[in-house]
Amino acid sequence: MLKQVSDTVTITTTPQTMDVYAAAVELAAVYRLDVWAVLDELRRVYPSGEVPLAHVPDLARQIEDLTRNYVVREETVEVALALVKPEGFEKSLDADGAEVYTAEITYPIEREHLLVSWEQMKAKNEGGYGFHYTPYNFDSQPEFSFFEQLLECLNLHPSEVEDIYFTGAITTPDKTDFYVEYWGEDDRWHRYTPDFVIRKKNGKCYIVEIKDEGRRADPVEGEDGRKAMATRKWVGLNPERLKYEMVFAKEEMLSYDQTQKAREFVTS
Repeated sequence: MLKQVSDTVTITTTPQTMDVYAAAVELAAVYRLDVWAVLDELRRVYPSGEVPLAHVPDLARQIEDLTRNYVVREETVEVALALVKPEGFEKSLDADGAEVYTAEITYPIEREHLLVSWEQMKAKNEGGYGFHYTPYNFDSQPEFSFFEQLLECLNLHPSEVEDIYFTGAITTPDKTDFYVEYWGEDDRWHRYTPDFVIRKKNGKCYIVEIKDEGRRADPVEGEDGRKAMATRKWVGLNPERLKYEMVFAKEEMLSYDQTQKAREFVTS
């Protein structure tokens, strides 16, 4: 038990205040009221011309209770994302006078074998899937392996699928709307574009990212990295229509099992 061992000492302090003019301006601005009407009422309540700061939150609550005569309406607006925006490319005419849109790409010479054109895949792509631009410039052999396997699956089961898109190489906002924003380690927003989108005719989409197995634990690129977490949050806004998968490649060629979920999406 605590016991008093000396005389009680009373300390007199002055509460912090703001003048009625400043209080009127602040409250009127927040609630879009006439400042003079608020000032007149504050003068009536505080004839001294000073409003204790501790009273301001309660005054705000009283005003809000009296003025919140509004109806909340929610509206969902669907906006189509452009996977390719023609205005971001350079337009020219070919020998037949047809419009052609081009862009310059840069790639290391050792990755030249990863440039894959529509003409190269024509024989095994009777449905004409993919190649919303050509050539596709894949970053890795596993990316090409995934595309090749899914292309074969699409051509075998064409009834429900609209198309497959390699989106990982077009990332600038002047060329595409398809990207996810994530908060980087440098405390800035960055854009992330997953590698593939498979779109069914009913509007459902399957989004796939291909990564090297060695990056699974990477804080940005990994399975629970910043990019993946931001994408899962985005997909979670419409889980009935959007799915997201990360595939981690141990070899140059993806195994049949590693493309199973994507193939099940195509055939379901």
